[in-house]
Amino acid sequence: MAVLSISSYVSRGYVGNRAISFALESLGEEVIALPTVIFSNHPGNSSYSGFSIQASDLAAFFEEFKTTNNINNLKLALSGYLGSETQVEVIKNIIIDIKKNTKKLYICDPVIGNEKGMFVEKDLAENIKTNLVPLADVVTPNQFELEFLSGKKINTLSDLISASSIISDMGAKAIVVTSSYIENQIVSIFCSNKNGSWILKLPLLSSNSNGAGDLFSALLAYNFCIKNLSLIDSVKKASMVCWSVIKYSDNIEYLDVVKFLNKGLDEKIQMYVEQIF
Repeated sequence: MAVLSISSYVSRGYVGNRAISFALESLGEEVIALPTVIFSNHPGNSSYSGFSIQASDLAAFFEEFKTTNNINNLKLALSGYLGSETQVEVIKNIIIDIKKNTKKLYICDPVIGNEKGMFVEKDLAENIKTNLVPLADVVTPNQFELEFLSGKKINTLSDLISASSIISDMGAKAIVVTSSYIENQIVSIFCSNKNGSWILKLPLLSSNSNGAGDLFSALLAYNFCIKNLSLIDSVKKASMVCWSVIKYSDNIEYLDVVKFLNKGLDEKIQMYVEQIF
């Protein structure tokens, strides 16, 4: 049984499927990685080369997988960075196909932008909102992405809760906001499901490492969907490992994930957790 991961691929570095596959395979999971783009390195670097996978090729990859594998044996599916608007319809059909006869969970990381603004085409972002988010069991936006998906500006904790509720109303069973800045305070993580809502804070790190969000999604998927831990315990484990990796790895391109997979939290890390309701 494997995890289906639909995201970017880079020749060098650990972002997208490189980070997701590395983390999950280190934990003993098989990963079926469908690439949405193939880049030389993270496009945020000074230069890069690469291309987006044609939607027809993405569909063909999955159909070929189905000829030799029973998709009912997939443990879960997750999606991250997408390369084009046309890929969305293909991914939508893949998720519908997977969910048709099973109750497999789908985690949608709506990679749209960050505090600096949107870094994908507006049509792609709208398609993710319209076609993928409603299918997701778990959605993991940052604050910018949550504002876009909900159509609500977030300035207060009340705004954050309200915006998250809008996503829940779309169909998500759980939402995890991976970073937020409200009321002049950093909220590292906000998560919510039917069992409650929580805010988590970790010491702020100066490093802004590419791939941290992908690593977090992979670890959340492992703990919540495969190990069946509670949402809050899954988020705590994933965030502590990510914090340790970023803090103690000299370079995000050489993530020392294995060292922290089971350790995650050391005595020096002070995590603040508060259940809101």
